[in-house]
Amino acid sequence: MSANTSPFHRSRPPSQQARPASPTRPRGYLPRWACAVLAACLALAVFAVGPHALKADTSSITGDKDLAKQVISLLPDDYQARGIHVSVITAEGARHAGIGTSASGQQYTSTTPMEIGSITKTFNGQLLADAIARGEVKASDPLSTHLPELAGTPAGEATLEEVASHRSGIPGVPSQDLTWFVLRGDILGLNPFTDSTDQLIEKTRTTKMGKRGEFAYSNLGISLLGEALRRAAGAESWKSYVSERLFTPLGMEHTTLTAGQSEIPDGAIHGVQTNRRRGQSLSGPGSNPAGAGVWSTPEDMTRYAQAVLTDTVPGGAAPQEARWPAEVLAGFQLPGKKIGDTWYTDVVDGHTIISHGGTTMEYMTHLAIDKESGKAVMVYTDQNTDGTAAALAATLLTDGQKIPTARIPMHAEMLLQGMILGIFTILALVVGLYTAARAASAPSRMAVVCRVSALLSCLAAAAASGPWAYVPTWILAAVALPGLYGIVRGITLWPDLPALPRRRVWLGWTQVALTVAFVAVCLVVAWPKA
Repeated sequence: MSANTSPFHRSRPPSQQARPASPTRPRGYLPRWACAVLAACLALAVFAVGPHALKADTSSITGDKDLAKQVISLLPDDYQARGIHVSVITAEGARHAGIGTSASGQQYTSTTPMEIGSITKTFNGQLLADAIARGEVKASDPLSTHLPELAGTPAGEATLEEVASHRSGIPGVPSQDLTWFVLRGDILGLNPFTDSTDQLIEKTRTTKMGKRGEFAYSNLGISLLGEALRRAAGAESWKSYVSERLFTPLGMEHTTLTAGQSEIPDGAIHGVQTNRRRGQSLSGPGSNPAGAGVWSTPEDMTRYAQAVLTDTVPGGAAPQEARWPAEVLAGFQLPGKKIGDTWYTDVVDGHTIISHGGTTMEYMTHLAIDKESGKAVMVYTDQNTDGTAAALAATLLTDGQKIPTARIPMHAEMLLQGMILGIFTILALVVGLYTAARAASAPSRMAVVCRVSALLSCLAAAAASGPWAYVPTWILAAVALPGLYGIVRGITLWPDLPALPRRRVWLGWTQVALTVAFVAVCLVVAWPKA
């Protein structure tokens, strides 16, 4: 009997016929190529709203228009700042020019308060010479003579002259605070100079010292020098001391020292940090002598420069004498190859220039003086990214040509800091790759929400803290692309997903808790601080 005629062969009713198995995972409502295109569009949006190199509005000019045009012609093509102010100073007067407009709409004028940063250190050099002339201190005095709390410590053995020339071995900041400075200042955008004078002295007792006699730039050392001079003079504070001995005699009525954000002078212009965001301004009485929280106007700094040019500044010319070798940043003409008491000296195109620069969380400034030609230049730039201020000051003093570049080169000492600043960018890439790889296998809507929240908050933290002065800003958009694809893909699957995982719900809630903690950390980093 053939199989076809077998009584045991029966065709099954339609309801019992085999049906194609339904897919184990939802397929979504957009093809993958469409998700990729939409993700690319979103990445372009990330690039558009993300960090960008700043450019000054060169049509916005105050003061001397001819000087402004000269400055614009000298600026390098990679110049990155929203605004700049330049003063060309002689003993008889000064020409001032402001270029650009701040984020708040202010223009840069000769009466605008701006941070001067470490140019403040030269005040201490002049005041040291003045105190020596008054018989209050000796250059050979150990620091512990005037700061007895440091007696018996290596820092206390350094002389005032060694401290003033950065040859004391005292580190730039207390060694126990190095990580804190990077985290608070660069990652969080907060003022890292929060210690009082007493706290700085206490930390100096146990700080790790460098080699005494070798040049090593030290904010901590100059802060201690300022306190030693203040005590030797019997002044109530360093603020009252510098005001009585320097500001008042020179008529610097609009130069102020701040101990907190609330004391920033009215009308001050805030700049931006290296990563293109606004952070807190520097402040703190303990580090005022080193330049933290010191605001001045171009007109006040003109008075200071004129006093230096004419040797009428307290302390005279002695602090400016080049006596010891100093460190020069590769690729830059200034600050100098030798140092005196806080003042650097260099020879540029036959011109002997004394100078000092300043870098804060919002500004990069430079004061350069050619006493032989009787001319000085003071430059403010409202960013702390490149060396425009130093290069421009030297060029204006020496009648040089257009500055080819002002970018600070990335050197070995900066690699670790760059890696730390880029941690959220790296995390955003890792989270994004995971989101893209697992987009089609999301167990629930809860998981999709967690992935989206983690990625977006991480991108915000990366935009706020990344090392955008040294790497192209389009990298953030490239890093975001995989994750954005995963987000788009996950959203298309949304209607077919359960609200909660069907299995091991506790794992889902654990993911929520971890995501909330991660998002909180990212928001602390990304949230505006000023």
